Amino acid sequence: MALKDDINKKDKIIDKAEKRLLDGIKSSEKAIFNKILGILRKLSQKEGRLQKETINNKFLNSLTKKVLEVIRKSTLQKKIDEFLPNFEKIDKLNSDIYKGITGAEFTKKIRNEIGVYRRITIENIIDNLLGEQALKANYITPIRDILFKGVALKSKVKDIEKELSAFVKGTEKRDGRFLRYVKQIAMDSINQHDGATNDIARDAYQLDGFVYAGSLIETSRGNCEHLTGKTSLFEDLEVKKGTYRVEDIPRIIRRLDKGKNSGWNPATTPETFAQYRGGYSCRHQIIYVPLPKKD
Repeated sequence: MALKDDINKKDKIIDKAEKRLLDGIKSSEKAIFNKILGILRKLSQKEGRLQKETINNKFLNSLTKKVLEVIRKSTLQKKIDEFLPNFEKIDKLNSDIYKGITGAEFTKKIRNEIGVYRRITIENIIDNLLGEQALKANYITPIRDILFKGVALKSKVKDIEKELSAFVKGTEKRDGRFLRYVKQIAMDSINQHDGATNDIARDAYQLDGFVYAGSLIETSRGNCEHLTGKTSLFEDLEVKKGTYRVEDIPRIIRRLDKGKNSGWNPATTPETFAQYRGGYSCRHQIIYVPLPKKD
């Protein structure tokens, strides 16, 4: 199978995994919102406005417990369980890709190194998406703050309901907080794991070139446009369009945009270049290849 076909196949695996996971999250959002709505409607009200009441630990613990319970009873756990096997599918496909590039199977040492990285990544996903502390910090505390603010300011109940709906379920223009959080954690993790496998293969086979693969879309950032050859920023470093020398990675990193809206990940180094690529949520792939001697 041609390299381009393998890359497209990998894209499809990741796209399908993302769709199934995020569809599951959307159904979870409705259950979470209904539970929070029930909490809101039990708060003291007068003439459509929330009334000040004692905000104590009992109320705080009740809110946290109820939201945690509804999250864990939702489809989230099942969807994450369905998502995780895709890491092994990516590893298998990368093994095929590098066998095609180098003519050699991944050695036991390479497979073990990739396996350790995969296990750590999966544990981090579970901790960040289902762990109580992570859920409190990234999801439950902001919900609590919206309710507390409404009580303190005697806000209209319908206004607080609208604010909670936008936070939990999102709007036409913006996904809900939980969906954005899951999307960033899960999809960055699977793409970074794919990149780590490529970085491991680069070192193991001493590959001296790389292809910046993938299509540009409407939301592609400037760094991805530069690296795919749409702009002339790296024209002097290209072996051919979208193909570069590994030895030039430090120079490439120095030139890339690290500004506020660039998506730049500060963890990017020459050693981790394939993991972080064009920045957070980047869907491009860096595939390492041997270059002809003339290059």
